[in-house]
Amino acid sequence: MMDPRTDLLQISFTDIPASPSLENSVRESFGKLARFQDWMTACRVTIQAQTKRPGQGKNFQVSIAVDLPDRGATIHRENSRGGTNQDLTLAIRTGFAKTARQLARQTERMNGAGRRHRHARQAVG
Repeated sequence: MMDPRTDLLQISFTDIPASPSLENSVRESFGKLARFQDWMTACRVTIQAQTKRPGQGKNFQVSIAVDLPDRGATIHRENSRGGTNQDLTLAIRTGFAKTARQLARQTERMNGAGRRHRHARQAVG
């Protein structure tokens, strides 16, 4: 596996104290996006505590924004309920997995693979 380009990664915490274990979880998940890093110009991850509602416990939102040249940003938000680091770690992993799928689709389009496949189906049918 390629070494992740950590210069592309920005991590911020809003209304929650920064946590080394959560930062490590983000860095580990970001490392799994290594195959897309030639396409990326930035990856911003925000972990934010949402307003607490009575009887619901603390909720969090993990936002992942990946900038691609000439394409704008791919943004994914994953919500976490429960408020433990374990719940947040799962939200981080899930958010990055969904972001990876979005990036795979976008890079296929950027490479023209999606268009070739669509034309191939038209020629057959």
